[in-house]
Amino acid sequence: MDLVERMMYVGSAKPWWMSSSASMSTEKGTWGGMEAVTAKRVLELVPELDGYRVEKRRAGFWSESRQTWVKSEDECFLVHTKTGTITGRCKDTYSERQVEEELQFLDRFARDGEILFHTAGILDNYKKVWLLAQTPSHYDVRRMSGKVDRHYQFLMASLDFTGGGSNVLCPTDVNVVCANTERMAVSGSPLVQRIRHSGDLDAKYEDARAVLDDMYGAVDATRDENQMLAESPMGLEEFIGFSTQTFLKVDTSEDVSRWLEKASDRSKTMLRNKVTKTSDLFMSGIGNEGVSKYDALQAFTEYFDHFDIGTVKSKVEAGRKGAKALTSAFDGNGAATKARVRAKLLA
Repeated sequence: MDLVERMMYVGSAKPWWMSSSASMSTEKGTWGGMEAVTAKRVLELVPELDGYRVEKRRAGFWSESRQTWVKSEDECFLVHTKTGTITGRCKDTYSERQVEEELQFLDRFARDGEILFHTAGILDNYKKVWLLAQTPSHYDVRRMSGKVDRHYQFLMASLDFTGGGSNVLCPTDVNVVCANTERMAVSGSPLVQRIRHSGDLDAKYEDARAVLDDMYGAVDATRDENQMLAESPMGLEEFIGFSTQTFLKVDTSEDVSRWLEKASDRSKTMLRNKVTKTSDLFMSGIGNEGVSKYDALQAFTEYFDHFDIGTVKSKVEAGRKGAKALTSAFDGNGAATKARVRAKLLA
């Protein structure tokens, strides 16, 4: 829970990180009710987002010889105005994008009934803000046992205030049973729109509109793929081999053997730990049955989404690790690995 500065959420289930809390709302998490909410309600539920501002301020250094502050010509600090926190460094060409602007930008879609704000929060000492907006699109996947997984499509917006990244919009498939996420793609190409901190935000509206349209066009194909995986048998032994090849980024057992011949004991231990963890999730992860390729996919999505930072005692370090893991799961190595897993399972 320490990795979250503040967040709001809706629905009947608590976020995984506050599952041990006694009530639906805590000091850091505010429950907004059963239904998705509007941008205005988001600001009410997370007061820190109302008036959330990160301003660009000229960087520089103290000159002993001149006994004065010497300003840098092209570098700036980014400072959160309420807390005084320095969130990053940037070039003078950097254009500040505030949370309120992002909400207003997404409100255009909300007014059309295409999205409803579902989850919003602050990560990593005000360096990142994320928003999840639910779309009306959904489908079901029937497992071999007859149990049904419901999948909803969300629009994820990640706002970066480090000075070195972009704001990201991408459609995300969410398995409601286990809260596993998967970045949506068309023919293997991820549906991602990056809005850099420069230029005209309004000019990006049509690009975002196209991303949503592509998402709706991809839903049927994603459903059919997942159902096919759910009907494709896979046992534990086969999964262990698949997981090993996935983490090593190789395609055959011969490639694995060659890697093992050269790898250090430390590398072998790290690999064994990853394979053991995903194998446990394959057999008994949330909702998993350990009998199909769909279980394999859900094992990897759970592995990257439900990251464990319980051994990290420092709140600051926990925040950094949490923000890094969330970014990885949605738009980094985790997202790329999940896409690679899907492609290999389908092949």
